Amino acid sequence: MGRPLPLRLESAPVAPDEAPVSFRSVVEAGVICVEGQLSTGSRGWTLHAAAAIRRSVIVMQVTAVELPPGNGPDLEYHTYRATIRVHRRGKFRLQVRHAYRSVGVMGVCLPDPVYECTLAVP
Repeated sequence: MGRPLPLRLESAPVAPDEAPVSFRSVVEAGVICVEGQLSTGSRGWTLHAAAAIRRSVIVMQVTAVELPPGNGPDLEYHTYRATIRVHRRGKFRLQVRHAYRSVGVMGVCLPDPVYECTLAVP
């Protein structure tokens, strides 16, 4: 995947009518903030994320992990805000992918590309 980047993820389940429709990325000095949403299709999931860089391409993968029955939130829509620390300034291609890991199934399904953009980090 590339060299790992520091990432902080904040996520929260939301009602279907409150889920945002689009993704958004904001650039600050040495930091890229990505806001997005993920629908799991059923209830009881939690989100994890990781980011890596290879050359000038940053890939962020958000993985929805299914929790055992009765242990998760009651909503299937999640919003998230990821903050990625970039060690140098320049122009980067950002790719956001979503993946899902179900209870009782080994491994993660193939990541689904959901958002892509070019950013200039000051």
